[in-house]
Amino acid sequence: VLVLLQGAAARRQTCNYGRWEHVFSQPGRAIIHHYEEYGWLESQVRGSAEGTFEAIKVEARIDLRLTDAYNGVMDITW
Repeated sequence: VLVLLQGAAARRQTCNYGRWEHVFSQPGRAIIHHYEEYGWLESQVRGSAEGTFEAIKVEARIDLRLTDAYNGVMDITW
């Protein structure tokens, strides 16, 4: 959970557009709502999540559902 929050904090410090909202509905699950995200959700944002979990040696399943090119929900379970 902390690594996800750290990533969101870093994003807030480097971007002046869009927003992410995190929901930690149960242990081992994070749902991240992306609003007006101009980075590539399917490659850049998802790839960052996959690489982060791989780097910390935590097996994760990442499901990304896009509303359109700039908005979507990433559901991560580990």
